Amino acid sequence: MYLVITHEDKLADVLQRDSRLIAVAESLGVELGFGDKSVREVCAERKVDVDFFIALLNVVSTERYYPAQPLQALSALQLVAYLRSVHRRYRSVQLGVIQGQVERLAASGAAGKRLQLVEQTFGEASRELLRYFSDVDEMLFARVQRLYASCVLQASGQASPDEPATPVNFPALQQRYRLVCAKLHDVNNLLIKYLTGDFDRALRNAVIYQISDMEADLRCCLRLQELLLLPAMIQLRCTLTNKRLEDVFRYNSQTIDLADGKELSEREREVLRSVAQGLSSNVIAKRLGISVHTVQAHRKNITAKLGVKSVPALTTYAIMHGVVTSES
Repeated sequence: MYLVITHEDKLADVLQRDSRLIAVAESLGVELGFGDKSVREVCAERKVDVDFFIALLNVVSTERYYPAQPLQALSALQLVAYLRSVHRRYRSVQLGVIQGQVERLAASGAAGKRLQLVEQTFGEASRELLRYFSDVDEMLFARVQRLYASCVLQASGQASPDEPATPVNFPALQQRYRLVCAKLHDVNNLLIKYLTGDFDRALRNAVIYQISDMEADLRCCLRLQELLLLPAMIQLRCTLTNKRLEDVFRYNSQTIDLADGKELSEREREVLRSVAQGLSSNVIAKRLGISVHTVQAHRKNITAKLGVKSVPALTTYAIMHGVVTSES
């Protein structure tokens, strides 16, 4: 019997039961040091959507949990941001760490061709994983962004309610996920079953543990996509028609009017357009031919002028003021 995390549970107790959830909390800006406060109290203080937080914690903590309700619109975008952060961590950090360990392992002994085969197989798995991340971003995350844009326009009367939905080929993503996991399994299979001789055992074990953790992370991300993100997309298309924009997107807590009447510069509009399309600061910098530091400075100016900081609120502003459209 598994324990379902509730709004009234002490968050410290939840994180002590499953330390993996610490990274989930921190990714949403919930830093440790909250004492004996409940999940509800901590979320209220940190201005985090408690229902989204609870759903995320429960799906990550147990594979037997199934959420009763779909996510709200803003939470769907928050989930995309969270999943993209997991992908970004592997792209920029974790894959490089494991690659370095594999290379040191290959150079640590005289196992010859078997160590070379481990290195080659992990290289194939890494390339397959990066292709999978790109497919998920294009086939799922970007479509959530476009659907959100379409729903904002529809709710504000700027688009027809019968606009056709773009289907998501989730079985194709599942197939790509299985291919990646098969490649990772091949690496661990070589390390566990067939690697003998003189080599660094500690490095071998470290690689096995890291790959196992990666497989668990990928499995969790797939469940989040299947159990939370896809139902949220369906819910958006089915429930937004004829609802007031304030009711749907909770504008009472997020003002998107320009602060002090300050207008955005053309460069700021370009950066805002890219942010609304879900691009990272690094990608924006490459696209616009400027430094990451300059992009961050523009983002700081944009949030100061608009009076909002969250990506969903910036996205909504961009859509409502014509900076980006549902076709962008």
